[in-house]
Amino acid sequence: MVKVATYYLNCQQYKFQEIEKKKLNAIDTLIEVSQHVGNFMKEFNPSVRYDLQKYYPEILKMHIEYKRTHIINNIKSNLQKGIEERLYRTDINTDIVAKLYFLRLEAIFDEDYFPHNEYHTKDVFSEMFRYHIYGIASKKGLQY
Repeated sequence: MVKVATYYLNCQQYKFQEIEKKKLNAIDTLIEVSQHVGNFMKEFNPSVRYDLQKYYPEILKMHIEYKRTHIINNIKSNLQKGIEERLYRTDINTDIVAKLYFLRLEAIFDEDYFPHNEYHTKDVFSEMFRYHIYGIASKKGLQY
C-alpha cells in the first residue's frame, strides 16, 4: 500500500512540474493547478480517505505531511511570483496565506462542515479557489 501511495504522490508531483515548465504567469499557473486538483476531486471518493484513516493511518499521515510541505511551498512560491508580476497584492504575508490555503484544503474533507451527502468536494474546492484568488489578487490581477 505504501508503494501505491508513493506512486500517486510522484504522479502528482510530475503533473505540477509539467505545469511549471509552461512558464505561465502566477494566476494562470494557479488556475491550471486548480483545474487539475478540481478534476481529481470530481473523481475522488471520500470513502478512500475514511478507509485510509481507519485501516492505514500511517499512509494517510504520510500523505497529509507530503501535501502539507508540497502545497505550502508551492503556494508560497506562486504568491511570490504573483507579487513580483504585480498580479497579487504586495502586502501579503506569503507564509500565513500559504498555510491558510493548506488548512482550507484539508477542511474540504471535514465531514462536520461539508458532509459528502450535501456537498461535492469539487464544488467546495471551486468556492475555496475563488475565495483565495479574490483575496490575493491586486487590481491588475483582478482585471487580468
